[in-house]
Amino acid sequence: MGSFLADNMGRKFILEPIVSQQLKVIGFELLSRFYNQEAKPYNTIMMVRNLSSEGKRQLLYEQLKTVSSIIDVLEENNLFVSINVDDEMIKILHSDLQLNWMFTMSKVIRLEVSEEIDLTQNLTTLSHMRDLKEKGVSFFLDDLGNGFANLDALHTGIFDAAKIDKNFFWQQKNKLMFPVIIKNIKKLCENLIIEGVENDEDMKSLSSVSVYGMQGYHFNSIAVEDIKSYVTNAKSCH
Repeated sequence: MGSFLADNMGRKFILEPIVSQQLKVIGFELLSRFYNQEAKPYNTIMMVRNLSSEGKRQLLYEQLKTVSSIIDVLEENNLFVSINVDDEMIKILHSDLQLNWMFTMSKVIRLEVSEEIDLTQNLTTLSHMRDLKEKGVSFFLDDLGNGFANLDALHTGIFDAAKIDKNFFWQQKNKLMFPVIIKNIKKLCENLIIEGVENDEDMKSLSSVSVYGMQGYHFNSIAVEDIKSYVTNAKSCH
């Protein structure tokens, strides 16, 4: 793709809230958005997937720089922020000395691991993750139940939380076995985040289970620069 950001491309980051079942904000996912000159969005997944190694390194740098700009708010309110990474980005974070300042923010950062990484086969990536974890970095497993991410990944014991894929949630939420499925997954990873919570019906379907967090369009995304006012307003509602 050439350079990370071509002349006809723009980029911004937004924060998608993750809330507890008591509707308290517990953290955010940092999402990247790419646009052309006409402000039409590109497919983020394809954009990141097609970046060169240097492009991914630059993206990580800009993501970490963004987190550093709000770290005071995150620390003061005991909030985390997750950043999506693939196996190449894990390798970069493991080896690139220019990104080692990530460890100074490890208290608030969660690396959200791509669902396409097979940790039963990709032992080098798993080793890198274990090294990063020993240095204080926490990991989330993304999109559990979508057909890529599976329970084998949770058996590694490396994940502090797992996100249940939105399509899996929508398919299972009204079934009698849904609470049993959640209970069994929690035996491997206690902290589960349900993706795809979009309306009151989705909220109601979670009343029979206990989960760590919820995420989806029911909770509006915010601009990074608005986090302080957002957190303040969220506090005043409780």
